[in-house]
Amino acid sequence: MPIKFRVKMAHYSLSSLLILMCFFSEALEVTFCFEDIDLPPYAIDQDENNLAERGMLLHLIKLSAKKAGIEAKFIRNPWLRCQKLVRNNDAQSLFSMIQTDERSQLFAFPEQNNLEPYFLMQAEYALFVKVGGRFDLDDSKSLLVDAEGLNLTKYKIYSQFGLSAPFGYVAYEFLRKNKILTPVNLTPKQGFSLIINNKLDGYVIERRIGIEIAKSMQIEKLIKPSQFAVIKTYWHAPFNQVFYQQNKEQIDLFWSHFSGFREQMSTKEK
Repeated sequence: MPIKFRVKMAHYSLSSLLILMCFFSEALEVTFCFEDIDLPPYAIDQDENNLAERGMLLHLIKLSAKKAGIEAKFIRNPWLRCQKLVRNNDAQSLFSMIQTDERSQLFAFPEQNNLEPYFLMQAEYALFVKVGGRFDLDDSKSLLVDAEGLNLTKYKIYSQFGLSAPFGYVAYEFLRKNKILTPVNLTPKQGFSLIINNKLDGYVIERRIGIEIAKSMQIEKLIKPSQFAVIKTYWHAPFNQVFYQQNKEQIDLFWSHFSGFREQMSTKEK
C-alpha cells in the first residue's frame, strides 16, 4: 500500500474517532415528569421557570443528573399522565414512584431493588386525623396504626366516612383493596379540610408532605399524623424501559449518585 494512501486512511480513522468521541461526550437529554400538585418539601409549586430549584427531590435529581452527564428537563402533569408519558417515551423518567410488581413490568427500576444507593428517598405514609377526634388513638393502649401498619379490624369498628389518599398512589390502592376508601377522590388539602370538619375519617400521605401542607393551611394544631406509618417504603425515579436499555450505563450512574447527595442534603438540614 502506498505511504500516501496509508496516511489518508489514518486521517479518516482519526476523524471518525473524534466524531464518535464528541457524540458520546454530549449530555444525554432526559425529560423528568413529576406531579402537578404542591408536595412540600419535596416538590414545590412555585416558579415554573425555575423548577429544578423548587424542592428537595428536584434538587437531588438535578445534582445527580449533572454528575452523570445528563441534561435534565422537568415537566409537571397529573400523576397518571406522567406514567403514560414515560411508558410512551414522551418523557423518559418520572418521580417519585414506589416499586410494585405491576409497575416493574412497565418501567425500568434499579436492579439493586430498594438498596443503597439506588433509591431516591425513603418515605413514610402516615394517617392524618383530627386532633382529639375519634381516630386520634396514638395515646390509647390499642393503636389504630402500629408498627405493623393500619389495624384494619380496629379501624372498621370506628369507621364512619372512610379514608382517602391521592388518586393513583399505592396508598390509594391499599385503601381501595381493603374497601375503606371514600368514594370521592380528594387532594390532600381537600381531605384535610374535610377531616377538621368531621366529614372524613383520615387521609394517608407521606408524613413530611402532610405536615407541610397542614402548616400552609394553618391547621397544624387541628390535624396530626399517626406515630407509626401505614406504609413505609422507598421512592424511585424509574425510566422508560427501552430508553433505559439504550442508555443503561449512564442511567445506572445517575441512580448511583443519589446516596451521596442525599447525605449532603441531610447534613445541611441538621
